[in-house]
Order: sequence, then structure tokens, then C-alpha cells
Amino acid sequence: MNRFDITLNGSAYLDGAPSGHSVSYMLYVNGVSQWYLNSDKTATYYIAWLPAGATQFTIQIEARSTYVGTTYTAMGPSKVQQVTNYVTWDSGTYFKVYRNPSNTEYVRTQLVGGAHTINGGSGEIRYIWNIYLDPTASTPSAQYRYPEGEKTADFSIIDILGGYDHTIAISVTGQLTYNGIWFYTTELPKVTYFTYSGKTVKRYNGSTWQNCEVFYYVGNGTGNYGTNNNWQRVQPMVYNGTSFVQNIYE
Repeated sequence: MNRFDITLNGSAYLDGAPSGHSVSYMLYVNGVSQWYLNSDKTATYYIAWLPAGATQFTIQIEARSTYVGTTYTAMGPSKVQQVTNYVTWDSGTYFKVYRNPSNTEYVRTQLVGGAHTINGGSGEIRYIWNIYLDPTASTPSAQYRYPEGEKTADFSIIDILGGYDHTIAISVTGQLTYNGIWFYTTELPKVTYFTYSGKTVKRYNGSTWQNCEVFYYVGNGTGNYGTNNNWQRVQPMVYNGTSFVQNIYE
């Protein structure tokens, strides 16, 4: 039910090579090479290895042979295999990303809603937090799997999110363990977050707001930026009606 046993019927040969010249077979899934088939031309593939939310995948076998220093290949026919998933998101599920109000060195993520089993599936559902240090990347920099039912997670800006004053992205995937195999929901849309240190201000360039650091000129080489360290970084402050305070929230 959750495992696919793949068997190649038939074989290939290298035309022009001596009889019995060796041929190996490479498994492709969704157009991406995986590994060579076993000596009996079989392989095993699990739903848990597919992208989250997949409903089908395409299998194809490539024959490969090397002769006199040249490698020859031939792609065989393809087969589309349907997949039954057993977990999906509740309607309206989303998540929030914000600075931890009690410890500003951490960013808090909170899932609102959740996932549930479908198609007769059962078992525990856990949530995986996907951290993208590059918000434009297609694969996460790190993933954190939390205990069953846990919908809130805190991440250290220094230790996990790559430091202050840059943009990261976070997303969530639901995971079900059913009959010993993992199934996944689709990945919720990424939420971007700027790991604000309190040492930047925003400047409008006519179309968008840009984060800018603030410096003043000391001119004696005791600063921390610029030629001969003549610029000193300063801490922006916000007047709260009573006094000036550091504003670390975005």
C-alpha cells in the first residue's frame, strides 16, 4: 500500500559490443535519476520519498553501458503510478511568525489549524518546520520535526536563523506515520521574516521600503565601518511617549 516494488521486464544490449557485454539500469522518478536497479533488475520506492502532497509519480528506466571508454545510454518507456495520500490540511489552516515576546532572541512560529487523516488513514500527525535561510530557495536549509500535536516552535536567531538583520522564510508540512510509513501534507506557503536587531531603520526608495543601518561620523578611526573606521554604528530608538526605548519588533 505504501511501498512500490519496481521490476524491469526484459533487458537491453549494446549494439556492436561483444555478446554478453554488461548493461546497468538506472531508476528515474519524475525525471530525476535515483539509483541503479539491483542485480535482479528490481528496486523499491516509498511514498515518503515523494514531494509532499504528490498524487502520482512517473517511473522510467535508463539502460547504461560503457564500451571502449564511451558510455552509451537509452531511456526506456515510462509508467505513471497513482498515489493515495492519507493526510491533508484542515480548511483555512495557516501559521504566524513573530518575535517571542518573552525572549527577543527567538522567533516564534504558531500553527493555526492543523492537519487530519483521509482515505482511511490513522495515526499520529506531527508538524515539520522548514527553515529557509534563502527565501527564494526551493529546498529548506534545515527542518525541525516536533512532537505529536505541537503547533508552536521557537527558533534562535543566532543559532538557527542565520543571525540578525536579514530576511528568512519559514513554512510548515504535516507528517503522518501510518503503517510504519510517512505521509505528508502539502507545504504551507512560506512566510518571510526579517530578523530585526533594532539597529536598522527603513528607507522608502520610491517603490519599496529598504532596511538601512544607521551610522554617524566620528572621523578619528574609532568607529566600526568605512575607510579608516571613521563611521560609528548607532542604535535607533523610538519615543514611547515617556522616554526613548529600543524597538526590536518589526
